[in-house]
Amino acid sequence: MIGIITAIDEEFNAIEKIISIEKKDVIAKMNFSIGKVGETPVVLGKCGQGKVNAACCTQLIIDHFKVDYIINVGIGGGLSPDLSIGQVVISEDAIQYDMDGTGEGFKLGEIPDLGMINFVADSNMIQLAKKAAEQNKIPYAVGRVLSADIFLDDSNKKNEIVNEFNGIMCEMEGAAIGQVCYLNSVPYIIIRSVSDTASDHANDQAMLNVNEAISQTTNIIKNLVTEL
Repeated sequence: MIGIITAIDEEFNAIEKIISIEKKDVIAKMNFSIGKVGETPVVLGKCGQGKVNAACCTQLIIDHFKVDYIINVGIGGGLSPDLSIGQVVISEDAIQYDMDGTGEGFKLGEIPDLGMINFVADSNMIQLAKKAAEQNKIPYAVGRVLSADIFLDDSNKKNEIVNEFNGIMCEMEGAAIGQVCYLNSVPYIIIRSVSDTASDHANDQAMLNVNEAISQTTNIIKNLVTEL
């Protein structure tokens, strides 16, 4: 079974449309839809925004549904000037850029006691996601995703985290999902479309472009899930 995690209603509703739903469930106040994409069993969860929600949802999916893979799907802010609205980012790895244990001697972004900064996406899933994007003629980039409990709409902060971490997309859940998957030895990937430029007025941009952006990832998910 494949687990798919989204954060907001627009993402959840778009992915739900490609699933032949067999049942629905609510666990820890989070909504789950269980069914199939083609012949492949899937469970779709809506975690809500933020890293704590994302981590909780990931562990619930792993424990309750015994998934073999996890895909985080949604929208995000483009950090690279080479990215355009609607373009898909396939994660190479993910970092929690708001994790700051430097006062204790850890590196910026490092998870204390794990000794890790980045959570690497599954290489096979990356290749299959690229193939799915190419089959659908959807422009994509592969790179680092930066996560924080921050909706980034500040050009100065954007430049700061790009210089520090060399990410190409920011969002609020992916690296937390990556950490839980790492702890449970479950392969994962983040696939998100650019909805805004993570600069001033990013929220207005995101709301304007959310449906166009999520439609791109939805098309990729249909192909990717059937290949796993």
